[in-house]
Amino acid sequence: MKYKVAQQTYIGGRKNNEDRIVVIERKNEILMAVADGLGGHPGGDVAAQAMVDALAHSFHNTPSSQLTDPRAFLALSFGYAHTMIRRRAQENDLPPHAPKTTCVACVIMGRYAYWAHIGDSRLYFIRNGKELIKTTDHASDASQDANHPFLSRCIGGHERPHATLGPRIRMKGGDVIMLCSDGAWKNLKLEDIVQGSLDPHPQIYLDKLLRRLERRNTAPSDNLSSILFLWRSQSEDKEEKPILSESTRQDLKSALEIPTAAERPEDVNAAVPADQIEDVIAEIESFIERMDDKI
Repeated sequence: MKYKVAQQTYIGGRKNNEDRIVVIERKNEILMAVADGLGGHPGGDVAAQAMVDALAHSFHNTPSSQLTDPRAFLALSFGYAHTMIRRRAQENDLPPHAPKTTCVACVIMGRYAYWAHIGDSRLYFIRNGKELIKTTDHASDASQDANHPFLSRCIGGHERPHATLGPRIRMKGGDVIMLCSDGAWKNLKLEDIVQGSLDPHPQIYLDKLLRRLERRNTAPSDNLSSILFLWRSQSEDKEEKPILSESTRQDLKSALEIPTAAERPEDVNAAVPADQIEDVIAEIESFIERMDDKI
């Protein structure tokens, strides 16, 4: 894995910072998350801290060999965080239903990205300067203030969390993922993210960007937190070229196709079913891919 990652959180114009961020890196895997404790509820900071602690604990205690389904891992970790938030509330003499938080989390495994979110913490996925994905906030239309909608989902409180799980995305050279609390995305522009992807020093850029976004926000600005993840450049990305040429794929397909009854001897029973041919070819490609990584 070749990437760069930057992270930052600012208090903005608030008295307290109720945002929390976490980035944990290990070989061929990375966990990133932004949690934003709900203002107006006691213990927003307690909830956000419990959220990132739960994710970090889950990640540290799930070895790579067991992290076979990152989407399930994220869903289960959000549920674990809910339990931890209620436990922390009791430890801090808070009503168990009071501390709440939003969260957006992303796991990168090998060349694939997986994410989940709940509330109005967002993920942006940028490719070739275009916004391919922006998570949809869990907000209710009941609020009369368009700038401060009621959240329809969060972590903590009476109800178990119901997170939205994103699709599995195969990363390509130059891809950008940005995770943001609402204070960071409120006045964020696409060109802000694209410019960050081009900067050779993403951490310095993110620091400056959050200061700039703070000035754009209506004073007093909310807390601002973000993680900027940059996949390797186009020139370094071997996957821009297919592992197998089209002619090779066709030769494989012909070799794997089931012969007709007239062509098939009675003792031949190891032919690959037609609907599994593409899966077999994908396995061959995966094997070549793993060998490339070792060379």
